[in-house]
Amino acid sequence: MNGKPAVLIVDDSSAILFVVEKMLQGEFEISLAKDGTSAQTLLSQRHFDAVICDYMLPDATGIDVLAALGEKDIVKILITSQNNL
Repeated sequence: MNGKPAVLIVDDSSAILFVVEKMLQGEFEISLAKDGTSAQTLLSQRHFDAVICDYMLPDATGIDVLAALGEKDIVKILITSQNNL
């Protein structure tokens, strides 16, 4: 840990992961996950100050991932590139 807020970015698109990571790089300690299972594993291993999660993942919805956090004091941000929701 380097004293920076820890952010988990969850998206199955490598391009989205890359862009969001580059936007936050330097200000936050970034971890990446490409699906809900990987996200849950990371969330069980350490504390995150914020989770930015895609709505549509291969194995879950972003709502499922964020809901699993319960009432923890974590900033939860749901994103999507879909325009038909």
